[in-house]
Amino acid sequence: MLRVAVASPLVRNRGLVTRLALWSPAFIAAVFVVLFLAKLPSLLTRVYLDSDAATATVIAETFGHGTVILERYGWFTGLWLELLTKPLPLHRQIWEVAPYFVSLLSAALLAWASWRLAGRWAAAMTATVALATSPFVSYDLVTVNYHTGTWFAVVVLAAYCLWLTRTAELRLVVPSMLLVSIFAGASLASDHLFAFVGIVPFALAGLVLLSVPRMRLVGAGVVGSAVVAVLLAKATTRAMWAAHVHVFAVPQRFTADTSLLPNFGRMLRHVVQLFNGDYFFRAPLDANSVLSLVCAVIGLAALAAPFTLLLRALRSPERPVSILVYATFWSACVAFNCASFVLSSEGTHPGFYFVPVLYAVAATAPLAFAETTRGRLVTSLAIAVVAAASLANLAEGRAQLLLGVPRLPPVASVSDRIVAIARKERALRGYAGYWDASSLTWSEKNAVHVTPVSDCLLNGEIQLCKFRFNLNTNWYQPHQGNSFVLRDRLSTYLGDAPPHALGRPKAIHNLNRIFTLYVYPYDIATRLRTIPP
Repeated sequence: MLRVAVASPLVRNRGLVTRLALWSPAFIAAVFVVLFLAKLPSLLTRVYLDSDAATATVIAETFGHGTVILERYGWFTGLWLELLTKPLPLHRQIWEVAPYFVSLLSAALLAWASWRLAGRWAAAMTATVALATSPFVSYDLVTVNYHTGTWFAVVVLAAYCLWLTRTAELRLVVPSMLLVSIFAGASLASDHLFAFVGIVPFALAGLVLLSVPRMRLVGAGVVGSAVVAVLLAKATTRAMWAAHVHVFAVPQRFTADTSLLPNFGRMLRHVVQLFNGDYFFRAPLDANSVLSLVCAVIGLAALAAPFTLLLRALRSPERPVSILVYATFWSACVAFNCASFVLSSEGTHPGFYFVPVLYAVAATAPLAFAETTRGRLVTSLAIAVVAAASLANLAEGRAQLLLGVPRLPPVASVSDRIVAIARKERALRGYAGYWDASSLTWSEKNAVHVTPVSDCLLNGEIQLCKFRFNLNTNWYQPHQGNSFVLRDRLSTYLGDAPPHALGRPKAIHNLNRIFTLYVYPYDIATRLRTIPP
């Protein structure tokens, strides 16, 4: 009797400790979200001082006249969202916060799928991975045009595949498939990366459904939907071209044989970035660098999660259709996401390409290891480590695009002075290098309108030329009154003094050792040249 009386509290305590360990990542995620929302205004300030991000909002603000030229891919879905909400009185704020709330919706869809397949704990772990993100991912998720719409579309297709395996009502399947085809086609037109991370996995999931006798009709519909999406993407691109929205396409090609290994290395770095695993590179040995290394190991190990789940489903005597289809989608998403980067010319430069890998891990890791208490404990520990690292990085204020990039770009230190001088000189239209132009326009709430230009060599003379992409051609229409040119000595586009072809400036203002403002008694748009194709 004495032994039972002593053991009973121990058993109860062990159970309590186990439950706390299993659910601890969810508590970390809750703290992360609260802190993230508190820090969101400062993160948005940093993001929209990046002209790549600010271009999306400035283009939407001036849409309606001229031709919009976007770089590399169209992000049409993001542009449509902006144009739909533009008439609203708080549209600026909506544009800035909407992308993050879309990412919250993505996390909710992923958590719903895990809940349907493995219960509350799996749903909580999935939500933790999708919400408690590294600074690199967080930066991406608050932009309109950094493939953000693509990531949401991927999650929608994955959740839709799961939903199809659990509904038998044809009256719901047919109209939903039509809507999904339209949505997928628009997403593909917006970003060709979606072909690898969305359309191909969707079609493969359809083939799996085709192999199940009772699901063959649905499987044929999914494969057909993928084909229709490709056709709709072509139609959407042509429609946007007719609406004067063009894409400055960069030719895509297979990578050179000598670039395969470097591309693979860059892919690994991008993957560990998703999990806070890039802070230990060349860092002194301390607690932060060790934590980052552990996160990198966890992130690379987690790549196996979708494939582990798929193999388990294939080996199961029951062959659970829901898990088989879901695991097929995410395994294909990871495989084609990584392969398209390593084997293409895209792998030669950095960018936001691998958020689908993070979502694939979030979707499948809790499912792959949910069968045993030990598996759940190990998964919870790994997720807790990565989430804690994300929380620590957020608390430290790391909101930069890449390591080594300052929290605020140099132009932020002189933006108020630029506006003050422009008002004093009655020169509210200005011209600057790409990285300073749209960021100044948006961050200063259109107090000045700064258009991107660059130095160019034409007929043996240095001229000032219009920029080639991420712009509205209407920006270059001449206006009455003064204008200014901002020289940025750190810029590759306008690092030197304005060319003599512009004439003598009315005034010169040395802002600091980096920036000089030249005021002209006319709108220099009248003397801008066009770079030959």
